[in-house]
Amino acid sequence: MAPAWEFSDDLFAIVGKDGLLRAVNSAWERTLGWAADELVGRSPIEFSHAEDPSELLQVRRSAYLEGRVEDLEMRYRHRDGSDRWLRWSGYCDQDLWYVVGKDVTPARE
Repeated sequence: MAPAWEFSDDLFAIVGKDGLLRAVNSAWERTLGWAADELVGRSPIEFSHAEDPSELLQVRRSAYLEGRVEDLEMRYRHRDGSDRWLRWSGYCDQDLWYVVGKDVTPARE
């Protein structure tokens, strides 16, 4: 049986404290065009908009100190080269981050 997160339109991920994706749901492929095997083991920074990586690193550092992040909107690259705006929330539990992202691109256009 598939985990419940596979049925969501929201992007779910587990991220290690090293910043690498450990698991993603199928919404990543539906939303950004990247398959799970192309994402797991890589940093989400690799898929962020060219202007946003330094902001994402800063947010990641402060989020580790606070243990959670809420309503963070960032641009990510779709496999086709276009941009998508995602709103992220998540929390840290020991050495792993559990995050959920919602595609808010239509609201930003």
